[in-house]
Amino acid sequence: MPEMEFVTISSGDLTARINPFGAELWSLTDAQGREFMTDGDPAFWPGHAPLLFPVVGGLHANRYRLDGQEYELPRHGFARRSTFETVEAAEGRARFRLRDSAETRAVYPFAFALEMTFVLDGTTLHMAATVRNSGDAALPFSFGYHPAFAWPLPGGADKADHVIAFASPEPQPVRRVDPQTHRIVAPRPFAHREIKPSVEQRRIDEALKEVTDRPGDIPRRQGTIADDRARVALFPIVQQLLQQVFAVLEIPVKTGPRNLQSLAQAQDFDQCHALVDQHVA
Repeated sequence: MPEMEFVTISSGDLTARINPFGAELWSLTDAQGREFMTDGDPAFWPGHAPLLFPVVGGLHANRYRLDGQEYELPRHGFARRSTFETVEAAEGRARFRLRDSAETRAVYPFAFALEMTFVLDGTTLHMAATVRNSGDAALPFSFGYHPAFAWPLPGGADKADHVIAFASPEPQPVRRVDPQTHRIVAPRPFAHREIKPSVEQRRIDEALKEVTDRPGDIPRRQGTIADDRARVALFPIVQQLLQQVFAVLEIPVKTGPRNLQSLAQAQDFDQCHALVDQHVA
């Protein structure tokens, strides 16, 4: 990652530091200096709040075909590893822009402009993403946020009291691709305004803490994992961690090569990412 001068905005109640490389929010602190974002420790996960564009997740073999030509597009796209132009930087507001270039068109042959706007208003940070089609052809894309926060958030509240609240109900179905057939399976609608940690999630969280607090139980890894293929070597560690967590929860779990293979599939793979990045140092 190139060295960049961060853009800092403040409302008095909150201060945000944004890295133009990826237009990524690196820090959000309150008037007492308490940090709401992850520290980005590379021993766990070096990210803070990357922007996912023009694809969320990974394509099969990171490749797709369009009009008879094959393209290679990295997992989560290229925006998170691109330098955005700083269009505006004021006391409580900043705006960044990424336009298509020869480099982006080599992997994504479309004309576009992606803008990220950050506005601080009292104790609220507003973030808005705008994608504009600057070409003549239709512009297919996906966009996603991938923030990582301090957990629990500063302030002393119990984890069970944390809530993710949407501005309005989200009735759109969440589609999932079967990792073996690569077909869309039955959607699972999400029609609630709030998400709260469930009893099961809290039990798993407590079990993970109990397991990872045991000295010498989990093999340690050194450095960072540069690409997802290298994570295959961590599957035995993840499986050992899962076995111990399930033992604490008194949940039976089968072992064997087939289980390791299942961990490499799409849905479980994301869970493995979280377990490796958060709980195996």
